[in-house]
Amino acid sequence: MIAQQHHIPIVPIRVIGTHGAMPPGRNWPKRLKGRFLSRRHKVEVHFGEPIWPAEGEHRNEVMQRVRASIDPDLPEAAPAAEPRPLTPAA
Repeated sequence: MIAQQHHIPIVPIRVIGTHGAMPPGRNWPKRLKGRFLSRRHKVEVHFGEPIWPAEGEHRNEVMQRVRASIDPDLPEAAPAAEPRPLTPAA
């Protein structure tokens, strides 16, 4: 919505290898065991082509294009349902 309202592109970013480098619950990065010295995990950052939201395009359609540009092997995502207003529990 912000990109569409302000006429700016979305630049998809994919980061690979962070789980191996620092699994959830760790307070310090994990190193690989090496022969003489420990090694660091490989972390990759990939930037995709800018995606411009079309005028009037629904945010779910824009996000499908962003997801497809990050990982073309993902199955076609179904449009997400519109959020419903919260109602107090009975």
